[in-house]
Amino acid sequence: MTRPKSNAYQKNPAFVATVLPDGKWIFCNNQTSHVTVVSASAGIFWELCNGEKDIDSLISELIKIYPEIELSQLKNDVQNILPKLLSEKLIF
Repeated sequence: MTRPKSNAYQKNPAFVATVLPDGKWIFCNNQTSHVTVVSASAGIFWELCNGEKDIDSLISELIKIYPEIELSQLKNDVQNILPKLLSEKLIF
């Protein structure tokens, strides 16, 4: 799969997401039955990946959701979240 727009991220439609009572997100791939659990912020980041927003636009959306978090911390968090979402093929 390729990204719909260069430098934009798209969530993988093969995954179904469920939010757990503790706020974590669990993803199940309908095709492979692969399951992945991520933090609440990683799940929200995944939800925002629509194939149209680049990383800066995604961070701008997250700052609206988490206004109490400093921008530098949010950018760092995204840089930590991105490799897991990509390696688990939750986004492309």
